[in-house]
Amino acid sequence: MNTIKKSLNLLAKEQEKSTRVNRLAGNLKKASIALIAIYTLVVILLVGASLLFYQQKTKIQNQNQKLVREVDAQRNKEGILQTLKNRISLARAVSAQSLKFPIEAIDEVFKTVPQNLEVTSLSADQEKISLSSSSTNSANISSFFSVLEKTQFPQITINSLSLGKEKKFVFSLDIK
Repeated sequence: MNTIKKSLNLLAKEQEKSTRVNRLAGNLKKASIALIAIYTLVVILLVGASLLFYQQKTKIQNQNQKLVREVDAQRNKEGILQTLKNRISLARAVSAQSLKFPIEAIDEVFKTVPQNLEVTSLSADQEKISLSSSSTNSANISSFFSVLEKTQFPQITINSLSLGKEKKFVFSLDIK
C-alpha cells in the first residue's frame, strides 16, 4: 500500500507539473502568436510606408523633371529676350546716330531759317542737306548759324560765304 500511495502522490505531482507545462506551453503559443501578429503588423506597416515613400519619391522625381524642362524652356526664352534686348539697344544706338528722314530734317532746318534770309537752293539725300541762301544783313546769317548749332545735327559745314551782287551775303552749307 505504501507503494500505491507513493505512486499516487507522484502521479498528482506529475499531473500538476504536466498541467503547469501545458499551461506554460499554451501561454508560449499565445505569446508567440501575438508576437507573430505584431511582427506581421510591423512588416505590413513598413511595406505600406515604403510604398507610400516610393510613390512620393516617384511623384517628386516627376515634378523635378517637369521643373527642369520648364527651367530649360525659360532659359531659352531668356536667351531670346536677351538677344532681342541687345538688338533693340543696337537699333536705338544706330537710330540716334543716323539722320532723320530727309523731309523731317528739311522741316527742322526751315524752322530755324530767319524771315530775312532768302533760300536760293536746297537739296537733300540720306546723308546730308545742302542749302544755299542769301541775305542783306550779316546778323541774320549769324543768327541762323547760332540756331543751327543748337539743333540735333551733329555736323554743319560752311562751304562758302561771300558778298555778292547788290551787297547781299551769299553762303552755302551742308548739314549732316
